[in-house]
Amino acid sequence: MNQQEQATQHAAIFQDTINGTNDPTPWPVTMWASSGDTIWTAGTARTAGEDSVGMIYDPGDTIVHRNTIAGDVTRATESFAIRPADGQSPMDAMLAGIEQWNHRHPDRWDTVCVLSSWSRPFRRFF
Repeated sequence: MNQQEQATQHAAIFQDTINGTNDPTPWPVTMWASSGDTIWTAGTARTAGEDSVGMIYDPGDTIVHRNTIAGDVTRATESFAIRPADGQSPMDAMLAGIEQWNHRHPDRWDTVCVLSSWSRPFRRFF
């Protein structure tokens, strides 16, 4: 595989992770951050439950997953909950949590726009 193919594959794996394709959660990803082959994704739990790495959560908890690229996919390797302090944005809370729990500062981060009108099931009419 040449460098262009590797870069394209890495971008596709990265996007699949943000979209929740590789390790789906029962809630949409609303924030992400990355550093090297590590991608953190965060979303707010809609119900109580347990995630793929054993984190128990309640409705309203914002859970951050640390995902590591391993070959053609990413795997969630750990998770933690964030609780923004008064006046602190959820993004700042996620970045602070990454520094606290993983002792790293991501290279890139952003939010994810979730369009509710696109989340409806697709219907074919013919």
